[in-house]
Amino acid sequence: MVHMLSIGSARLARDARIVFGGNFSRKLIGLAILTSGYALIASHALQHLSGH
Repeated sequence: MVHMLSIGSARLARDARIVFGGNFSRKLIGLAILTSGYALIASHALQHLSGH
């Protein structure tokens, strides 16, 4: 799971570099995508920790 989290974080970081190089509207869209991505990773990690 930790390996998956690190891959996900690296992918999000790369996406962030692409997104934040763009214009303002793309930054907003990218921020929303990043936020949902982190939320997915967090909920996935919590599910594993709680054993469901």
